[in-house]
Amino acid sequence: MREKIFSGQLTEEDGKKALADFDALREEQKAKLLLTKDALDGKEIPVEVAEGLPLKMDGNLKIDGKNKPGSINAIGTGEFLSSINFNKMGDIVIVPIDTEGKCIEVKGKGGTFNHAETHGALNYKEGEKFEMTVFITPGANTVKKCAADMKRWSKLAKYVVMDKNSDTFKQLKEQLEADKNAEELEAAKEVLEK
Repeated sequence: MREKIFSGQLTEEDGKKALADFDALREEQKAKLLLTKDALDGKEIPVEVAEGLPLKMDGNLKIDGKNKPGSINAIGTGEFLSSINFNKMGDIVIVPIDTEGKCIEVKGKGGTFNHAETHGALNYKEGEKFEMTVFITPGANTVKKCAADMKRWSKLAKYVVMDKNSDTFKQLKEQLEADKNAEELEAAKEVLEK
């Protein structure tokens, strides 16, 4: 719809109608997201911590359907099993995994760790608590990429906390890139078949 609106090929009247249709779809999108968040509020998502990381989770993550508009997050708590420097925490990522054991996304950290006792501390000590927030909302901007993102996210099975320098993470990242390339090739074939 955006492509159509900004194509320069619409009359002024058709452009106004397209913009009105676009605004109506945005309102529908907001309403559906609000209802989805409400329906998901409190649902649990399993979380695992990869071997060797100095932290443990207290249980599953719970979806927070009451948070700010436009995003769906899940929150859990945990504890540091040994002291860890803030810089080393930068190597820890939270990876969404689907029902087939494949990675859904690897952008950024996948979530945040909030140090419960001293927000912003440079060193975390053994026994200190943290709150972990993960982001569930797909982030693609284009329709085709968004559809592919949503398809992957619809199979969310768990989150795994791991070191981004580990072989496991590197393999998951390679698998995701291969899957995305395959999706793009399939979409290209569909365009040519039309």
